[in-house]
Amino acid sequence: MIVPSDTSQVILIDCYNCTVKNIYSSGLDIGILIIGDSYCNHIYDNTIKDNTWAGILIEDIGYQYNYNNDILNNTIVDNYIGVMIDTAERCTVYGNTIEGNLYGIRISPGSDDIPPKNPSTKDGYQPLNMGYNNYICKNNIKNNYIGIHLECCYLNHVYQNDITKNGIGIEIWGAYGIGGYNEIYFNNIMNNIIGILISSVRGGADYNNISKNNFIKNIRNVRDNCDNQWDSNYWDNWIGVRIKLPIFQRFPKILYSFFKLNFDWHPAKEPFDIEGVI
Repeated sequence: MIVPSDTSQVILIDCYNCTVKNIYSSGLDIGILIIGDSYCNHIYDNTIKDNTWAGILIEDIGYQYNYNNDILNNTIVDNYIGVMIDTAERCTVYGNTIEGNLYGIRISPGSDDIPPKNPSTKDGYQPLNMGYNNYICKNNIKNNYIGIHLECCYLNHVYQNDITKNGIGIEIWGAYGIGGYNEIYFNNIMNNIIGILISSVRGGADYNNISKNNFIKNIRNVRDNCDNQWDSNYWDNWIGVRIKLPIFQRFPKILYSFFKLNFDWHPAKEPFDIEGVI
């Protein structure tokens, strides 16, 4: 099914293999909503702007299964949230211009941001559905308050994006031991107030892998208050000879946030050309 191009708002419920293209959606609460057991839908070449909640929202509810939806080559500007993926998996956000939103892209759990108590777990909390194994690649993400926000989610891949002139380029947030193992690599992270911010409440947001990114002209490149792996990134403010550890014979980049230290053990000497590297 191809949605008619003169449609202003699209809501797909329990749908599959639908195409939404050449839509102009503005001045609504949600421009395009994909909900329920919906999969393999394609959203491309649309202009979505000035919506009060989300330009595009993909959401699971309860135990439904929402996956493999594609968001390609859209212009998504001046919404509260540009693209929001709640609990869905294996979605691809590719080649979009995402500008001037409060959140450019947000991946999170469902409507319960903090999972309900469950006495059988160690900390009394049990996660419900999560947003995981989604792909965010080759987007132009600029002039948002937060470019990409990953909240209590797992195994998402963020690569080959231009993330520029945002308040926070990428924010990773965990709670109650939930969230982590995301892959952040080959991105240009430039001219943001904070390049990457990682934090948690009572644990979470650990074991993320941040490698081979370019950190250039951010006011602050990184603030990481969790345990993550940083490797082979390019830092425009890395001097290279500040300390030398005799055991490892390496010159690490020190990443400090309050009382937390992380290290990039193999900082790159030159910026990466992220086009065509994958």
